[in-house]
Amino acid sequence: MTSKLDHLSEMQLLKLYSDVLRTLREKKVVRSSNNPAADRAEDLACRRFHLRLASKSTKSYDAIGRGKKDQIKSRRITKENPSMLLGVNRNIDHDGFDYLIAYVFNEDFTVKWIFKIRREALLQLIKTTKAVGYSKANQGHVVNLHRKELLEFRIK
Repeated sequence: MTSKLDHLSEMQLLKLYSDVLRTLREKKVVRSSNNPAADRAEDLACRRFHLRLASKSTKSYDAIGRGKKDQIKSRRITKENPSMLLGVNRNIDHDGFDYLIAYVFNEDFTVKWIFKIRREALLQLIKTTKAVGYSKANQGHVVNLHRKELLEFRIK
C-alpha cells in the first residue's frame, strides 16, 4: 500500500509521530507519550549489539546474542515527564536474563543514552543503593537511570 509518507526516512517519520503525540496530548486525547519507544529500543539494540529478537511470548528477555539473553527497556523523556524510571521489572531476582539494555530517548526519538547492565550488577545495586527499588504496588523492581550509581553502565 502506497502512502503519502513513503518518501520519509525512519527518523523523519518518528519526528512526525512525536509532533502528532504532542498535539494529541495537548488536546487531551492521550495521556502518555511513551510509545513506540519500546519497539524502537528493541530494533536499535538488535542492530547495535547484533542480537536476535525473541518471540513476543518469551518471558523475561527480549533478544538473544553471544549466548546471552537480553532484556530491553526504554524510556522517552518529554517536557511533561522527565522521569528516568524504567518500567517495572518482575524478573531481576530470577535467572531469566543476563543483561538489561536500556535506551533513553529524547522526545523526538533520538537516542540520548544507552545503558547496558549485567543482571548480577542489578542484584548488587538492590542490596547497596537506591538505584533499583522495589515497588510493592507493581510487585517488581524499578530501575532509576538518573542515579549516579548507574553512570558506569552508560555506554552512550
